[in-house]
Amino acid sequence: MGASVFGYGALQRMPVAEFTAIYCLVQLAVTLVAHFVMEESVSWLGWLCVAGSMAGTLLDVRPGGHVEPTGASLALMGVVCCTVFQTLTSVLARQDSPLTIQLCSSALGFALMSAVVPFFWPAQMPWSDLALLGLVALAGSYGQYFTVLAFSKAPASVLSPYLYTAIGFSALGG
Repeated sequence: MGASVFGYGALQRMPVAEFTAIYCLVQLAVTLVAHFVMEESVSWLGWLCVAGSMAGTLLDVRPGGHVEPTGASLALMGVVCCTVFQTLTSVLARQDSPLTIQLCSSALGFALMSAVVPFFWPAQMPWSDLALLGLVALAGSYGQYFTVLAFSKAPASVLSPYLYTAIGFSALGG
């Protein structure tokens, strides 16, 4: 939930390409945590992907670039939240079923976000926007479930490089 809130805040202040580059640091952080904290082995190809992530991020969000510091800070806070989420998911997926993890995290997110909705929800919203929000929520739920399912089948250090597909989807969406 924190990764989403910080991500939306960052996207209001910076372009999609720079945001995606910063969020690709999640793969770097997850791989480092998986290797050094969870003691998972990382292949040379995994380390190559991690190095590529860092190089790509530094090229895209270079010092002296035109990225607003507030947006970059929000994106980095989102990276921390996403790293914690993926690391915890990797650990929990070894003990609980993916459906249980998905249900508990969705219920918690729904309850917490429902508490703040009255302060930010517009007075009137067209049905088309509500339908779009429903589709986004459904797609996010399925995406999160499949992420949990993947972590139940493979270690975090193996899955992290696959998250680079976000670059292609962000390029298409941006």
